[in-house]
Amino acid sequence: MKFVSSKEIEDITNSRKSKDSHGYDEISIKILKASILYISSPLTYLCNQMQKFLLDLNSQKLNDFLKKAISLTFLVIDLSDLHIL
Repeated sequence: MKFVSSKEIEDITNSRKSKDSHGYDEISIKILKASILYISSPLTYLCNQMQKFLLDLNSQKLNDFLKKAISLTFLVIDLSDLHIL
């Protein structure tokens, strides 16, 4: 995995077509383009920290997490059969 730079985030944002429409976050591309110089550094930090977290996460930790999640799911199903939930 390659870490991203602020310049890459700025280039990607500026390469997008300017539109007034927005997604679920209600932020349009025009607003992103106007503010990208101010937010590219924090966005870069967040992206790189997320990548670092995913790289540090080894498969054993993930397996333990998934086993706990599965057992909790079955516990909820068992309790719902008893009409406790």
